[in-house]
Amino acid sequence: MARRSKATEARIEALLIALGTGCTREAAAGHAGIHRTTLYRWLENDPGLRARVEKAEADVEVRLAAEIVQAAPDDWRAAAWMLERRRPGSYGRAQSAVAAGDAASPTPAPHPLDGLTSEEIRERSRIWALDLAALPPSAATSPAFAQGAGA
Repeated sequence: MARRSKATEARIEALLIALGTGCTREAAAGHAGIHRTTLYRWLENDPGLRARVEKAEADVEVRLAAEIVQAAPDDWRAAAWMLERRRPGSYGRAQSAVAAGDAASPTPAPHPLDGLTSEEIRERSRIWALDLAALPPSAATSPAFAQGAGA
């Protein structure tokens, strides 16, 4: 006789809630009371669940990115953090070494924001945050938007 599946709606809801807070898949699986390999098996066998998991992950990513963008006008570190992760070749730790005089590091590429004043950068950040907030959820997660077509 076959075992009953652990894939109950309550367990799946617990998984999606944990993913919606930004947890990794492994942590979310543990929160739902399953092993990560069980989660990956479910995702492989259930396209509907896979879509729900990917949506939860995308939603939290967009929400957190918007929070960083909204914090940037008040705290330059939020903008720096985002740039370091979105454009590591231009703003990552290797560029810090260039600023410190390490000749082995590559020369930073010029960026359109480099010549702007702090006030101009704050104003552009505010406008970009408003633009992001105005996008429908599907547009903010589209591949074209991620590549910069939304700007």
